[in-house]
Amino acid sequence: MRCICCNVVLTPFESTVRSAADNSFMDTCERCLSFSNVQTLTREDLRREVGIDFAVFIDNIDTEFDN
Repeated sequence: MRCICCNVVLTPFESTVRSAADNSFMDTCERCLSFSNVQTLTREDLRREVGIDFAVFIDNIDTEFDN
């Protein structure tokens, strides 16, 4: 699954983030979500499962293949 704003691959944590208003999936990465004021429901147990290094690796893969 990819972010609907910037098209990066979502982590397991990001793919489970829901809108608090209507319980719909946000389908947005944490970076893009940080620019909005939308209240969300999260599963904190998944936040550290993948880790920052892997998320950066995924972002780098996405930029390599965009060209």
